[in-house]
Amino acid sequence: MSDFYIETEHKARKQHKCFWCRRIVEVGERYIKGFGFWQGDIQNRKECLKCHNLINVMSGDKDYRDYVCSDGFDNETLMEFHQEKICPTCTHYECEEGMTHRVRCDRYERNLLQEVTK
Repeated sequence: MSDFYIETEHKARKQHKCFWCRRIVEVGERYIKGFGFWQGDIQNRKECLKCHNLINVMSGDKDYRDYVCSDGFDNETLMEFHQEKICPTCTHYECEEGMTHRVRCDRYERNLLQEVTK
């Protein structure tokens, strides 16, 4: 469990790599910087806004909320949530590595926006 965790939004002054999808956050692009203390270790990460939004939607979903709040989550959990709730008919899962398919999926933002506005 987390002792503390702080998120702040920043405008990139240099390139960063998203912790979740490994996409490059370009100079001038907005991103989230997270910092905290988790299970005895200091954690520091940067998230692109797409991944951050997906995590927020997942945290609010009744099927995933308890799991996210108690156990935390990992790339596998994000992938499962994305496949089940955001883009269930996507055919890109097997051909892409990790979470990067989400960044390239042409339906991702539209489906996530629909999920957020429910």
